[in-house]
Amino acid sequence: MFGFEKFSGNGETALVVEDMADQQEITVEMLNALGYRAEAVGSGEAAVEHIRNNSVGVVILDMNLGSGMDGLATFREICRVSPSQKAILATGFATADIFCAAEDLGICACLKKPYSVRELARIMRLALDT
Repeated sequence: MFGFEKFSGNGETALVVEDMADQQEITVEMLNALGYRAEAVGSGEAAVEHIRNNSVGVVILDMNLGSGMDGLATFREICRVSPSQKAILATGFATADIFCAAEDLGICACLKKPYSVRELARIMRLALDT
């Protein structure tokens, strides 16, 4: 496949929370190619609703979601619905404060945009295996 099969998925589910349609499509395609079953929503509110109605292995949250809740606020709400939910924060504007806040909330890992297929694969395995 990509030469890093040890990081591949085995049908686990992922929810991509991203307000930019092209980024949603790219990330979902990468996850599906890696062996995950991925879906996407465009807002934090839609993510919380999705989690209310579906079991998801890992949520990949964009930090900046345009209007509405940001990635951290979305994860707080998701945790009210699903306290043990695993999540990855994806951001192009990473600061130490954001990473510390994400870690304090229980977010498994952070991805700095733009990320490669290999980095996404590695972080997904990290999140699922912890």
